Amino acid sequence: MLKLWFQDNVKLAVGNSEDLIIDHNATNSRITNYTGNLRIINSSDDSDITFESDDGSGGITTYFKLDGSTGFTQFADSRQLTFGAGDDLKIQHNGTNSEI
Repeated sequence: MLKLWFQDNVKLAVGNSEDLIIDHNATNSRITNYTGNLRIINSSDDSDITFESDDGSGGITTYFKLDGSTGFTQFADSRQLTFGAGDDLKIQHNGTNSEI
């Protein structure tokens, strides 16, 4: 497998005007787009796009996915979808019960 290693605080810029930038500053990583739409496309038949993060105990879990075989956006059980600066509206399903 080919790997390219970049030091911290180096940005990968694409486009004549640095329209797309991927960078890491030793603390945070960013993908920044400065022109047009930023599109994430998975062209593999019936495959998903998953959004994963630390689960609070050092493991990685899928929080939600765009399911390519059903066309649904699916959230794992006991994950909350919240709206508002103070999480004023919450939608949750715990595997048995649903709450709004």
